Amino acid sequence: HEAAAGNHVAIVRLLLGYGASLERHAQGTVTPLWIASQENALESAQLLLNAKADVLARHENASCLYIASQMGHVDMIAKLIEHGANPSDGSLHAALH
Repeated sequence: HEAAAGNHVAIVRLLLGYGASLERHAQGTVTPLWIASQENALESAQLLLNAKADVLARHENASCLYIASQMGHVDMIAKLIEHGANPSDGSLHAALH
């Protein structure tokens, strides 16, 4: 989680190479992709998405797309949508209010 949040790409790559869980929840159900989305860690997010992290992961009912939208991370929003996040699921609408 800290590696993904800090966009420490070499560490994320190393951990994925050793089989680190993409969906392991820490800090109260936050996945590595969710925290990367929140922190706008684009390169880490790309590695996680390439490794098939769940782009629909949620924390307290907020999706990765929602948190990226709420934080104003335009490039992250595009990346998540590119990898299957659904802009029609209400995430973008909710972030705008």
